[in-house]
Amino acid sequence: MESFDIFFDGQQRSLLGQAYVLTGNIEDARDLVQEVFVRVWQKWDRVSSMEDPAAWARHVLRNLAIGRWRRSRRRGAQVPLVDSDSASSPPDAGHLDLVHALYGLPEKQRVVLILHDVVGLSVEEVAAEIGSPEGSVRGWLSIGRRQLGRVLRIDEVAKCSRKEMEA
Repeated sequence: MESFDIFFDGQQRSLLGQAYVLTGNIEDARDLVQEVFVRVWQKWDRVSSMEDPAAWARHVLRNLAIGRWRRSRRRGAQVPLVDSDSASSPPDAGHLDLVHALYGLPEKQRVVLILHDVVGLSVEEVAAEIGSPEGSVRGWLSIGRRQLGRVLRIDEVAKCSRKEMEA
C-alpha cells in the first residue's frame, strides 16, 4: 500500500489533464482535482486497499465534472470553455478546437476517448473502468475519432499536406 503523498504525486498531472479536457477551463479543472484529492484523502484507508486507486479517483473526477455540467445546464448557464480572466496562459487555438469538438460528442465516446487517448489506458482497462464490453469501447473510440476528425477537418488538412509534399 502506497502513501497518499506518493499517490498524489503520481496522479496529479494525469487527473488535471483529464479534468481540463472535461471542463475546458484550467481553474475549474484545478477545483475538480482538488475536490477529488479531498475525497481520496478522506477515504484513503479504503481507497488505498483497492486494486486500482487511480481508477477510483478518475471515476470520482468524471462524476464531479458531469454533476457540475448538469447543474449548469439546469440553471441555463452557459459554461465558457475558456476563462478569459484566468491568470494562466490561454491554450492554443488547436487545443480549444479539440475541447469544443469533444464537448460535441456523446458522453460515452467522450469518456472513452479521454481515458484511452488522454489518460493512456488500454482498451481493456477502459472497458473495466466504465463497465462496458471491450467491443463497445473499440466502437466508441472509432466513431468518436471519426467524428472528431470531421469536426476538426483532420482529413482535409492531411490531404492538403500530402498534396503539398507531392508537388
